[in-house]
Amino acid sequence: MAAPAASGCYVGAVRGQLRHGFGRYIYPNSFFKYEGEWKDGKKHGNEYCGQFSQGEVHGYGVMKYFDGTLYEGEFNYGARAGHGALTDKQGQMYRGSFHNHMKHGEGEIFYKNGDHYQGDWVVDRQQGHGVMKYADGSLYEGQWRNGLFNGQGSIIHCSGMVYDGMWINGRPAGEATKLVILGEPIQELVQGYPFTIEVQLQNNEGEVMEAENGRLLQIWAGVKHIQLSPNFSTTSLELPEDTEEPLIETPYGYSAISYPLGVYVPDLDKIASTEFEIMNIKGNGSNLDFVAGTGSTHRSLNGTPDPSLDNKGKGTQQQEEGVVSDQTLV
Repeated sequence: MAAPAASGCYVGAVRGQLRHGFGRYIYPNSFFKYEGEWKDGKKHGNEYCGQFSQGEVHGYGVMKYFDGTLYEGEFNYGARAGHGALTDKQGQMYRGSFHNHMKHGEGEIFYKNGDHYQGDWVVDRQQGHGVMKYADGSLYEGQWRNGLFNGQGSIIHCSGMVYDGMWINGRPAGEATKLVILGEPIQELVQGYPFTIEVQLQNNEGEVMEAENGRLLQIWAGVKHIQLSPNFSTTSLELPEDTEEPLIETPYGYSAISYPLGVYVPDLDKIASTEFEIMNIKGNGSNLDFVAGTGSTHRSLNGTPDPSLDNKGKGTQQQEEGVVSDQTLV
């Protein structure tokens, strides 16, 4: 005949011969205990299984809180202290050191959105040195204070932009606010021949921001739009066939027609006509080399006859003006 199963020991409040109110239940193996609220004979509230000392939660144990938070690790007389793992009701999990219930010391946290932080903590906030890997691929490594980037640190953004320098409350101390094209705003271009654009990252005061690089710059080129007379039908400017590009307003007092840019290839016989609009700027004061990317390598944008009445039929050449504009993407 089998021996009856051992029963645990309960000490606490009851109502109608059911455990109800605060009480402590010691399981038959005497190692696991539950101390907390009961309702109609069932555990109601925080549920704890683990070690006790002098009637207090102390040592190693597992605490399931009423709101769904779960902690497994070390306790010091009722408080989370030492090493442990805490999973909150949102599904975020912290693993590391605790002091007086709070994240304190070295630890890592896995956020629900896929972000991951590993480093130092002080009273529940990132503080000291730490590395944050974002779900989008961005990476920050450096100093933290009060849960924000503070001090020396570097970030590699998923777009390719890099900043390495001082941070103040989550923002770069020397933050670039604009991309500036140096030199004349209007450049004369020759089909098939390279031209250079020099750019800088600057702040609002015009100071060059040396700590940042890798920004993306969108470049478009255009030619000045000239309304020709009805009987004028020829031009030496080779535009893509059958295109109905909308006119682009410029800050120079006239409209422009978008014109494709190609990658500069030293061998002029192999110049590609493929439009190339996105360039990755590596550092400040960068030189971006382009080529006007249509077929002929010997024609110029200077070859359009002047359509004015004074010069009609004389074959006089009028200089066309190339327009280069920039737009910050990130």
